[in-house]
Amino acid sequence: MTKLPKTIELPNEIDNLISNAKLEYFNDISWHYRIETRRYCIDFFKDETGKNKIEEFAKLIKGVWITLIPTDAQIKMMWFMLNMTPYRVDEDFGFYSESDSYESTGTNPLNFF
Repeated sequence: MTKLPKTIELPNEIDNLISNAKLEYFNDISWHYRIETRRYCIDFFKDETGKNKIEEFAKLIKGVWITLIPTDAQIKMMWFMLNMTPYRVDEDFGFYSESDSYESTGTNPLNFF
């Protein structure tokens, strides 16, 4: 049995990490926040069904990532960040552009008159 060292987690340190996590969109309705330092890895996300989930909440101790249990206040902080993140508006559909739609298909009305 491995004896884990007693560590005192500083809530302010973890709270600062959570608040500084970087936003990345998976798609227009799903995103996550992630931050990784030499000692901590925190990753939480909103999936496509709108549910908030914690992917990773861990601390590196003697070369091994140990999963931590976030406090209720930390969970509320993460959920608040996820719920306040606006949906991403995807305006580039990749196949249609009004400015050149006729030119790209070769059907410009000026070519026929």
